[in-house]
Amino acid sequence: MRTARGERPPVRIDADTLDVVDWPVTVDLTEFLPTARPPEGVDPAAHAQEQRTYLEGSRIEDVTFNRVFVDGNFPDAELVARFHSRHRPGITFGRRWALFDDFGIPQS
Repeated sequence: MRTARGERPPVRIDADTLDVVDWPVTVDLTEFLPTARPPEGVDPAAHAQEQRTYLEGSRIEDVTFNRVFVDGNFPDAELVARFHSRHRPGITFGRRWALFDDFGIPQS
């Protein structure tokens, strides 16, 4: 359970043994979250394409990109890259980056 720094999670006292026991409390608040929307003037598809083009054009020493593509739709779209390294022949690596945060804000 995540708490603020220095705080303990809720606890209860077991009436039979008088032991102090952590008391996990789970509350699902997803229905109260705002709907993700891109900021005004931001086209999610254009942002995804810009990030894809940028990564495809990146020159990283000893790395060859096999495929770079966008997986999913706003706000869950991710940039996916598959690549090889000269230092690890025969192995294909992969990496995913979220293109938008939980609120729909573009990530670079």
